[in-house]
Amino acid sequence: MKMRNKLKLHQLYSQVVREQLPYSCLSEWADRQILAGDTDDAIICLSLADGRERALAAVSNILGTDILLQEPALLPEMSVFSQAGVLGVYEQCIEYQAGNVLIWCPHAPGQPVPERIGPEWMRQIQTICAAADEIKQSLFQYCARAFPDVWSAYRQAGCEDYVWQVAGIRLNAGEGKIFLTVMANLDFAAEDYDLPDCSVSTLYIDLRNESDKIAISKINS
Repeated sequence: MKMRNKLKLHQLYSQVVREQLPYSCLSEWADRQILAGDTDDAIICLSLADGRERALAAVSNILGTDILLQEPALLPEMSVFSQAGVLGVYEQCIEYQAGNVLIWCPHAPGQPVPERIGPEWMRQIQTICAAADEIKQSLFQYCARAFPDVWSAYRQAGCEDYVWQVAGIRLNAGEGKIFLTVMANLDFAAEDYDLPDCSVSTLYIDLRNESDKIAISKINS
């Protein structure tokens, strides 16, 4: 079985677990593999599965590895940011960690260091999260220009959403400038699905916050 087909199975499995799709879509996936000439016993077992639990168990046998259940997301949910914890003060910035994302908020020497991100900065983060789809589309357009062959393969495999995650957010006082550090998603290994590796592992996105609306200034590697 082609590894790219396994990626599709990962995606279907996640949707079935979340009850976004019926388990029958897994059997239909197996039927398509059989019609294409793949008669592996595990795939036949999935094709014949007569219940949700049996279908999910059959998928586990096919993949043979830990199944990723996390939905791909460029940014965490706001609830993750609201629970961010302070790490310290560096170069006149307070550094917080929210999940896998580091956030740097401006800090004046001698001022208190809040344990949680302050309301002013949370409003900026909320504005960023509200513009996540727009940021993602601009990121995808950049990738299509910067490495067209690799990105075309990702697009054909339907895995664009898995490739990148925001790893850092640097907020700015007064000027409305925001800087994102975007890194390759460590949970997604392109070679596991016979896809080419992207030559770039880190991208930088410059944003402007204009009247609580995000505009993309620049993307570079």
